[in-house]
Amino acid sequence: MIAHNDEFLHDAGSSSDWEEKYQILFVDKKAKSYGFAELNLCSKGLCGTDWLFFIDGQRYAGCETSETEHKPGAKAVAGKGIKYKINAPDSFAFAVKAGVLDTQINVASVFPAFDFPFSPGKAPDAKREEYESHLFKHYEQRCRASGSVLIKNGASKNFDCAAQREHLWGSIPWKNLTAFSRFHVMFKDMTISLVYLNLGGTVVSNGFISRKSGNIPIIDTALEHIEVSRDKILLSSEMSYRDSQDDKDLIVSTVLFREPAREVKQGKKKFHLFRSFSEFVVIGANKKGIGFEEHYIVPDRIGDFVSEK
Repeated sequence: MIAHNDEFLHDAGSSSDWEEKYQILFVDKKAKSYGFAELNLCSKGLCGTDWLFFIDGQRYAGCETSETEHKPGAKAVAGKGIKYKINAPDSFAFAVKAGVLDTQINVASVFPAFDFPFSPGKAPDAKREEYESHLFKHYEQRCRASGSVLIKNGASKNFDCAAQREHLWGSIPWKNLTAFSRFHVMFKDMTISLVYLNLGGTVVSNGFISRKSGNIPIIDTALEHIEVSRDKILLSSEMSYRDSQDDKDLIVSTVLFREPAREVKQGKKKFHLFRSFSEFVVIGANKKGIGFEEHYIVPDRIGDFVSEK
């Protein structure tokens, strides 16, 4: 159970790798509308905004950085192009207004939020536990998103669909990371979320399965494979998991709509960032869903994934 105050903006403290993120993800296959938006505040008084939308197959994306005043306890946060507001318990709003896009997203909680533990029942490992003791806190929740997209060419689109929100705050040790991957998979009746961090050979991983009746923690995940073409186009990926009931499975993604790969700098370190809306198959359960995947990979690891295609 998350504390109500944790919905609001936290004190940034003095850590140089501190960040606080608010994210929303929605998928409306029927309306051909797919969206991801993120506000990212850091201790240097900057706010990064990042958005990726596919409307009727057309991509709209942007990434901006601006100065911001950090107010611990704030219920509303704004950066260049994005505003986020807590309207009431279990009710939130995102507004994305940038370039040719004007989007209003109303978000209502549907399933219980999952407050991520970093080591739910794992075997002892001193190095991993040391990393975990300093890592960020975060929670996720399956929601319902409704709203509209207005495009300056006169086109408009309404959507009402499943969504996933995430709130993260604390230290992200980019200087130690070689890979940071996430799956968010939405099904008709549930959500599966997987997180995988490789910190120079030490793996920190977890996730959860979300149903109306409650959440099932995922103990371990493993990034089994990422397939990237010679020109660095994400084709597919695979992550395995083991949950708290000792059930194991493999999730395989096939990209539907991708953001072109780009090089990003986190602190002093460079990563290749791959993002896409994808179709996912849970192999053992033969269950299909649609969602979002995100992979930060250091440049010298990209060669491990390049295919002959």
